[in-house]
Amino acid sequence: MDPPDLTLKQLSPSVATTSSTEPDPPAHLAAALEAAEPGLGEPLGGQPTAPIVLMPRPEWCDLYLKCHGIAGHVMGSPVLVSVPQRAGGLEAAGAVYDTCAETPWLHFLLHPGGIWFQRATLVLLFYAPIVGELRAERAKRQAPRPPQPRPTGSPAEVGGLAMPPNGAV
Repeated sequence: MDPPDLTLKQLSPSVATTSSTEPDPPAHLAAALEAAEPGLGEPLGGQPTAPIVLMPRPEWCDLYLKCHGIAGHVMGSPVLVSVPQRAGGLEAAGAVYDTCAETPWLHFLLHPGGIWFQRATLVLLFYAPIVGELRAERAKRQAPRPPQPRPTGSPAEVGGLAMPPNGAV
């Protein structure tokens, strides 16, 4: 069986999109924030913010699934190697993309070129074997120890019976 194609390719040009799916804060919350900190919800310096640039969904989903395959090859995991070919993988990757697109503090994961995702993957690939080794080390320390033989009390004990004092029988 040939290994799967794990090369990354640009599926479509990067498109600038504005995040119109972000809900406005409820009126009572916006009013409370404005009363507490005037100008809190406004962009810094009164300048309009630049549109948010996100990686196109098909390109990100391709990257997401292929990173699983790459991690599988590096770690020797047939389960992770098979992720890009599994049924439902594209839909699952799309759900992760949609969640990141709808959550402003996760937008960094959808950065064009996938630089943040690539960095996170490199960190995970480095630490995954370390975590595995630490778990094995900890399990070894916490494993029950076999019972130790009971030390004999004196050289006179033979076969579990004590010799009478002064050689009396």
